[in-house]
Amino acid sequence: MENDGILSPKANWLLEGKSLLLVSGTKRIQVNAREISAANSGRIREIKGCQVIPPETEFGGNIKFSKFPYDISLEINEPGRNPLAKVKIRFIAERNGVKNVISYEDVIRGHMVLDSTWYALSEDTLIETIETEKKTPGFKEGIITVGDYLRLAYKPPKLRIVYINAADEHPEQNFEAPTECIGLNAKPYPYQSTGIEWLKGLVNQSIGGILADEMGLGKTLQVIAVLLEEVTCGRKNNLVICPSSLMENWRREIEKFAPTVAPQIHHGSKRTGWPAALIGNDVVITTYETVLQDEALFTMIDWGVIVLDEAQAIKNPEAKRTTVIKSLKRRNSFAVTGTPVENSLEDLWSLLDFSMPGFLGSLSEFQRRYTDDVNSAEALRRLTTPLILRRRVSEVAKDLPEKIFLETALRLNESEASDYEDVKARSAENNPASPQLATLGYLRMYCCHPNLPTIVDLRGGLRTEDFGKIERLDQIISEIELTKEKLLIFTTYKDMSDRLCAHISSKFRCPTWAINGTTEIAQRQLIIDTFSKTTGLAALVVNPRAGGSGLNITAANHVIMYNPEWNPALEMQAIARAHRRGQTKPVSIHYLYYSDTVEEAMMEVSRQKRNLADTAVVDNPGDSPNNQRIINALQRRPIS
Repeated sequence: MENDGILSPKANWLLEGKSLLLVSGTKRIQVNAREISAANSGRIREIKGCQVIPPETEFGGNIKFSKFPYDISLEINEPGRNPLAKVKIRFIAERNGVKNVISYEDVIRGHMVLDSTWYALSEDTLIETIETEKKTPGFKEGIITVGDYLRLAYKPPKLRIVYINAADEHPEQNFEAPTECIGLNAKPYPYQSTGIEWLKGLVNQSIGGILADEMGLGKTLQVIAVLLEEVTCGRKNNLVICPSSLMENWRREIEKFAPTVAPQIHHGSKRTGWPAALIGNDVVITTYETVLQDEALFTMIDWGVIVLDEAQAIKNPEAKRTTVIKSLKRRNSFAVTGTPVENSLEDLWSLLDFSMPGFLGSLSEFQRRYTDDVNSAEALRRLTTPLILRRRVSEVAKDLPEKIFLETALRLNESEASDYEDVKARSAENNPASPQLATLGYLRMYCCHPNLPTIVDLRGGLRTEDFGKIERLDQIISEIELTKEKLLIFTTYKDMSDRLCAHISSKFRCPTWAINGTTEIAQRQLIIDTFSKTTGLAALVVNPRAGGSGLNITAANHVIMYNPEWNPALEMQAIARAHRRGQTKPVSIHYLYYSDTVEEAMMEVSRQKRNLADTAVVDNPGDSPNNQRIINALQRRPIS
């Protein structure tokens, strides 16, 4: 070209890797796809002040120029369960089934040469790639965090995205060797160590999650290990919200496994109403109902980690309880439940809306986007895999002992504790000849249920409120129901056996049988045979004396000791009904008892001797307690 008699310098086309550019002397000139296309068609003969000829002419036909853009996709490797995983991404150029890996620079250049053919790329692809890179650190280098992966998965850029399933095409990315939990007074099983690292990884990225291990796998211990690390690092104001039936158990488990952590219970009529009394505590333990009642107090505090135990309590998104808990200010959120989805995918939305507020959008957006079908479940899997950790007993059985003992310490509420003391006083008055033994029996029955006929006759009235031990029993059975397994429930009293059978068959609509002292010997094996052949959830309520010997009930792999026995040998013989030759699964044994009552005194005896042989009872060969143990038991008072 000529400008005021001065000719524009000439530039030559140069192929460098996949890039086409111009060279004029020592000057290298970057060009875009529009300029290359216009020069090749002859529409322009000058680019950036340099004379050019059509590049196809200059290359003598050795490079073809396509009029059609290449298909570009963003390939993302799913991170699996590891929240600390480095998620690999890469761009793929594909045509006629042939894939080529290209770089971020290739994409933002807007054109490239592949297999001796030049292709333009879509300008929309170029713009969207640049915008995505601005919001996603590591995008340019091909490595992003799980947090960024989640953001891309939920609100994907306008790029064609292909997900590589970590479980299908790659071995699952293993967690790094677990670090020692300094101060944890326990040796976690390998799968628990993995769970602890998973929880820590989420905390470190300010991500919430759902710990959904099956019942019996020690979810509480895994959470306590993380709370311990938080407190050790000076991050206090952590909050555990649980059903009232589990509040005492959380306190005891924290004191047992993390003795340097000070738990503070916030519950009852004497609880504080001042935020200053709660701020600065290591861990505050409270109930769902208390948070609802003290909404103003709890919303005034900036919490660290909030843990919801039995988190299915917030599955109803419209419930006041749910909205109040989700409004609490917090740094991290964890939902702990063995039943993450009970009825529909909306259950999962509500739990994740607590754990990762806004991550799945509003409920109406979620309902439009996901229906209760297989395709929606698969789409959700991609989003939720890093946020949900669920292991089944069958998957980690090699790590587990054959028998898993699970003690749950319950606490009578203020009204129940008052009634307990009233029963103690009345029974002593009504039985002057042997007040201690009589009182012991009455208190044991009260701890089974305050509405047993003997207790009602003594007190002269029924209680209308729900009873904590039944509430905990229902929680356990709800989890067993998901696995369609069977359970044995051992209780001493026929009236309680009748009550349990009626309650379970009504609430869970499952077949339920009982074996007690009134069951004819000939009928007992027939009941067990029927129970064993039944598919799905089924319950067998057994008196430990009637079913404690000679019966093989290996169809059940869950045992609930509804009330303690004085003789540990009797308990172990009862447990042996399920744990016998022919049992192929670990057996979970749940002990339910009330703290600061006669039941706790009985549990102490059982705990001391549980590891002895079935019939070895050192100083008490019979079923009856000695005088000192009776006195010790009667001195327990649930009223502080």
